[in-house]
Amino acid sequence: MTFKLNFNDVTIVKLTDEHKGVIESFSCGNEDEDLFLKNDALGNQNIGLSQTFLLFEEKNSAPVAYITLSIGSFKLDKDEAIEGIQIREKQYHIYSNNMPCLFIGKLATDKNESGRGAASHLVNFAVSRAVEISKHIPVPFIALDAYSDKVDFYKKLNFRIAFTPQKDSSTITMYVYIKPSVV
Repeated sequence: MTFKLNFNDVTIVKLTDEHKGVIESFSCGNEDEDLFLKNDALGNQNIGLSQTFLLFEEKNSAPVAYITLSIGSFKLDKDEAIEGIQIREKQYHIYSNNMPCLFIGKLATDKNESGRGAASHLVNFAVSRAVEISKHIPVPFIALDAYSDKVDFYKKLNFRIAFTPQKDSSTITMYVYIKPSVV
């Protein structure tokens, strides 16, 4: 039986040099995501390409899951409306249907911790980051490229498919709209 995480007993921290030893045992079962955490995440963070955050459970010194965030954009279907507003191609290509977003580059849970809610908790963490950033600069979306077997998981978290994916694509671009707070 898998026990859900008690979110009062977890912490989310930014990846640092001090985590090098504890991330070595991380294995989500996807080599690309495992190797990214171990070989690339800190370097990308050090040059400002992304930030990686680790989720730890109090009783465990190894990370349960991680998420990598960056600023990006994604292409929205030309017929899509947001809150009833049609986002059209504008003169001088102001939008070009490329929507600004907080981009989830990687999201992975250690295979021994799968099904406990860590990934959902990290997506909620990303939403809170987007809301915080949007107080200063509009970042109305969170987007990601989901592996096809993860699409249903993201749909449960209110993500939508951004456009009809190509048949040969290994990932599907998905997004969720973060309604701005009116201050």
